[in-house]
Amino acid sequence: MKLLKSDRQATLSLPKRLSPSGLAILERRHAVVEKQSRASRVGLEQTLAKYGYPFSAGVMAFEAAYGGLLLPEYGAKANWRKMEEPAWLFGAHACLTSETHLNPRGGSQDQGLVPVAYSPNDVIYFLDADGHGFVQDTIEDTQAVPFASSGRALVSRILLWDEIFFLKSVVLTGALGNKLKTLLSLTLDKDASAKDVRFFVGNQLYLTETAATGETLAETVLACKTQKQLTSIQKLLADHDIAKIHPDKSVC
Repeated sequence: MKLLKSDRQATLSLPKRLSPSGLAILERRHAVVEKQSRASRVGLEQTLAKYGYPFSAGVMAFEAAYGGLLLPEYGAKANWRKMEEPAWLFGAHACLTSETHLNPRGGSQDQGLVPVAYSPNDVIYFLDADGHGFVQDTIEDTQAVPFASSGRALVSRILLWDEIFFLKSVVLTGALGNKLKTLLSLTLDKDASAKDVRFFVGNQLYLTETAATGETLAETVLACKTQKQLTSIQKLLADHDIAKIHPDKSVC
């Protein structure tokens, strides 16, 4: 999506309420916070009322922490705003006033979901009245599904998943986070991690550990910037006899 028609020169400091790895992603990808793309409490109440959405403490807290945050797509240069390249929008005020999506509800209006993040590829993220995060791919999904326990976790997961998507990766069988964090000098990202998935971060090296659900085996995904780095890691794992590559998955 294109940037909001606002004063692109009036920028604020990047959000403080994120882990070091989240802030590093924002800085590396030339994210900004536009003053004109965020709202005060009164302004947010007016915006929500105009578009027919409920006000809640969770949505207000998200606006105060992340409202006006713009994140360009992976690989964008520092002058991306001048070039009006697509970007993620964060904050209910920025999302709704952009009018990029027509009446996004994540399903039934009775759910009371409020859009708080728009991706450049038509994925919408919501918060409910209790501050829980939901996600909906508007191309494929008819309704939003649970995504994160809080607004902070929602932003953290967006940043990490989006980063991992563009990197070289390999899928390993089993829950290997605890084994690999020491070997690969990784740190658990507590903001993004929960029982369903844990995120470990190193020097542009990422590991996700997805918990087993039902008959689905737990999986660990390793992602890094270059194929050379990934090959080196795979050799290290083989030398330590730690893990085997999932037989049905291959390097991206």
